[in-house]
Amino acid sequence: MVLRAQSQAANAAVGLGQPADALLLFFGATLSEAARPAVPFILERKPMIIIDEMYCKGCGICIHFCPKKLLKASEEVNSRGYYAPYVVNGAECSNCQQCELYCPDFAIFIIEDEEGGDG
Repeated sequence: MVLRAQSQAANAAVGLGQPADALLLFFGATLSEAARPAVPFILERKPMIIIDEMYCKGCGICIHFCPKKLLKASEEVNSRGYYAPYVVNGAECSNCQQCELYCPDFAIFIIEDEEGGDG
């Protein structure tokens, strides 16, 4: 009962009439332009892949586990003598964080950039 009251209050706050409209927004269904509420407080955050070459040993695990194949092995040697990876197209990153999770040296991490980064 409390949850229903809260969802109705949330719907009223963003200009939605029915709880079904909120479910459509939650599950990503598209609404017509006329029915789409103006919500200025939602920012689109895009992931930015950061590779710290000081810690990278060039093992290639991040390259292997990236589902979108956004990382490639570099042809240049870093300061420790390893071939660190580089980001090919950071704008297509889905923020799955597989590269970050599998890196044994914690040399790669993802931050969310409000304006979107190139990687």
